[in-house]
Amino acid sequence: MKRLLAALCLLWISGVAFAFDTTRRPNRIGILLSAADFDSEGETVVEREVRRALRVELEERGFDVFDAERTLDEASRDGVAAADYLVEIAGGDPQSEEYGGLGIAGRHIDVRVGMIVSRVAADVRIYDAQTMQVIATENLSRKRSAVVPTSLGFGGNRVFAAVALPFFYRSQYRNVARAAARDAATFVITTIRGQ
Repeated sequence: MKRLLAALCLLWISGVAFAFDTTRRPNRIGILLSAADFDSEGETVVEREVRRALRVELEERGFDVFDAERTLDEASRDGVAAADYLVEIAGGDPQSEEYGGLGIAGRHIDVRVGMIVSRVAADVRIYDAQTMQVIATENLSRKRSAVVPTSLGFGGNRVFAAVALPFFYRSQYRNVARAAARDAATFVITTIRGQ
């Protein structure tokens, strides 16, 4: 009985060992640069942050991802070595608006607090890296809101100075870009696994 059990265990172990396919590699995905010329700092921040966050999201989910460091036109002309798929994020179109505001004044300091609503909309396109044909396209849009200080003032009876706090707007752009990148990663993974 012990010999039979040992023989069955050896057969099971050898079957499990041969089940591993060492020739298979994860899909390699290149993230393309946007061909658009950006008019504002917000557009630049969003495009860069979406590409970075998308790369991180896909890597965390087991994909081999790299920055292609070229636009779609350059990739079509020159090719992209060792990529299975290419992902392009077109648009970005960030908008950030302040709704309402509340001023809090003290003897020598004033703070204005407002609700900032940031939006981003972009098209995500997935290409077959060999044929450069579009496999799938999705329009993503995300919105985030936060109550943050928008300006800070200092002064006394005769002199007063106020300083705007634009880094909260950039922080909101980054947050909404990361949320859009998570949606983009889910779309890319679903598309690739459905192929």
